[in-house]
Amino acid sequence: MDNLFAWTENNRYHLSVGAVILNSEGKILVHKLARIGDKYFLPKKTHKSNSTLEDTLSRVEAETGYKVKPIRYLGSRQSTFPDNLGNQVNKTTLYILTEIIEQTQRDSEDRDSDSELLWMDKAELINIMKDQGKSENDLDESSILELL
Repeated sequence: MDNLFAWTENNRYHLSVGAVILNSEGKILVHKLARIGDKYFLPKKTHKSNSTLEDTLSRVEAETGYKVKPIRYLGSRQSTFPDNLGNQVNKTTLYILTEIIEQTQRDSEDRDSDSELLWMDKAELINIMKDQGKSENDLDESSILELL
């Protein structure tokens, strides 16, 4: 069965679950990815059919090397991103505030395993994301961080 929540050429809609991971100092874990121009973004995974939101959230561990526990739902945001042909995909991301249970290993096979993981202050990250959003709205997750 195809994943009902992942975009395809015939279905231009996508659903992801994002994690806002806080450490004990109140800093936020973020990816910085060189292959997309050193852009910053929060960890997130595509929601899969027949999975709970918590199941999808648990897959963030492979991406980050941190097992997390949900604290509360923060809300959602709508964005768009281009597919391989430049057609726009409509994306909804549900965000969950989390705390770290334990540090594990990042999965070298994960799509974002080549990112640099950074712990950043909320205010600095909000400014960076607002600036990124001027050219790519999918990379402005500042509205979620402002809810913290």
